[in-house]
Formats: sequence, structure tokens, C-alpha cells
Amino acid sequence: YADTRSGRTAVTIAVNNRLDQAATVGLRLTAPAGWSFDRPTIAETIEGQTHTGLGAWLQAPPDAKPGVYTVSAVAHAGGKEVRAEASFSVVDNLRALPCPYIAPAQGVPPVGNAAKVDGKLDEACWKLAGSVTGFERNDGKGPARQQTTARVCYDARFLYVAFECQESEPQTIVNLVAQDGGEVWRDDSVEVFADPGLKRRNVLHWIANSAGRKTPAQGWQIATQRTATGWTAEMALPLGGLQPQPGEMWGLNLCRTRPSRPQQEPEFSCWASLTGGFAQADKFGVLIFGEQKR
Repeated sequence: YADTRSGRTAVTIAVNNRLDQAATVGLRLTAPAGWSFDRPTIAETIEGQTHTGLGAWLQAPPDAKPGVYTVSAVAHAGGKEVRAEASFSVVDNLRALPCPYIAPAQGVPPVGNAAKVDGKLDEACWKLAGSVTGFERNDGKGPARQQTTARVCYDARFLYVAFECQESEPQTIVNLVAQDGGEVWRDDSVEVFADPGLKRRNVLHWIANSAGRKTPAQGWQIATQRTATGWTAEMALPLGGLQPQPGEMWGLNLCRTRPSRPQQEPEFSCWASLTGGFAQADKFGVLIFGEQKR
């Protein structure tokens, strides 16, 4: 998929030098009509018996139309040429959420400090974060009655996610599960589903209730706060060895459970609209990792 929301999509060409000696490779990139590469030609020397990825940004036209497009790369080295093509899609019904990289402030250690993770959502990073609202019910009945706003950003170590959960009857908030690792989804709770690389398998999943109890019980951070209009949740989800690059896309859904109240049915809602259970990777929206913001 091309990210026409920001106008820029990262394109990486994998080049493998099977020779025993270094070789200088020239690349010529061709974009679809109306699109453009910031580096239409690339030249780089690649050591023998190694491979590398050579990248460029593909710029979308302001009036990009839905459809399937093709980019091509011609590599030439030692008097020979090889050609590769790849197709991508522009669709008008794909939910996309930009996720900016938050650079550390001056004098602060370089990683893991974009958000304090105290549930207050008062750090500067949340003003720069990508945000969404308009959560929809999973029973096909339209927008949720109790709305949610979610925000995302990342740094070198963590994907940060914040939820602001509006609640018209905050005195009825349910948080019966008091242990990490328990069935926190039975309470007022929020969930994050992440699908690195859009592979539709091995989806990562985190859940927390309004009291800050979480599942899985270890390996990530969560803090919550009650507010006059509901409650908030602030998460730091470790990236580990995944290390997403600018322009990389992951499948994503952000979900909320509001258990039943007297004379009120339960409400299950999410950002990427679906019907039924939340864990439908083929219905997820797309998280687009962005370039550095300060």
C-alpha cells in the first residue's frame, strides 16, 4: 500500500552481490505517471558476498486515485542489467494512522523517554502523536455511544499508545480484576493488536483494564487515571528487535470494552471497523511509522 495520507512511501530494493569482490551497482528507479522518487538514481558499492537494501521515498501526487500501480528498478553492474518490478495499491477505504518518531529532548537519555507512563497524558509527545477517534461498535450498530480517542508515537525502544475513554457514568466503571495476567477484558478495558509487517499471523496483543491491571502480566508498561469525563490509559510497548523504519507499515487495531450496566447492554468498539471478535487481522487498519519529530 502507498501512504497517500502523508504523501510519502518508503521503497527498499534488496541487492545481493554474489561475487567474491566488491561491485559498484547503479540503480534507476521508475515511478508511475504522476508519482516521483526523491532519488531516481542510486549508486553504491557493495562488498562481495553481501546484500543490502537501497532505499528511496516515493512521492504521491495530491490527487492519487484508487488502483494498482507499478514501480520498477533497473540495476546495472559490470556491463549487465537486471530489472525488478513491484505493484502496490491505493485504496479509499483503508484506515491509516501515522505514528511519528519522537526524538529525545536535549540532555535526556536517547531512548525510552518519550512518555513517562503515568496515565496523565501531559507529555509533549502526545501533542505530536498521531490520533484517531470515531470508534465503531463491533455489532454493526454504528458509532460507539461512549467514544474513545487514541494516540500513537514511538522512539527507539517503545511504541507508545494512549487512550482517552469517555464515560457518561464514571461512577459505574467496572474494574473487578485485581491481578495482572487475569481476565481483564471482562472489565472496562482497552486492547492493542499489532501485526508487524502486515503478515496476518503472530499478532501481538496487549490488554489493560481501567485500574491498570494487564495481560500479559509482564514485559510492558501501563498506567491509568480516572478523569471527570471517564478514564485514560498510557502504554509503552517494547519494540525489541523489530525496530521499525520510517515508512514501514504494521497492521493495527485499537479496541475498547465497556461491560454491561443496569439497563445497558455491553459495548465493544474499535478504531478499525469490524463485526464480531476484535482479533481479525485481515480487518485491521494500518500503522505507518513516520520520520523524526521534535
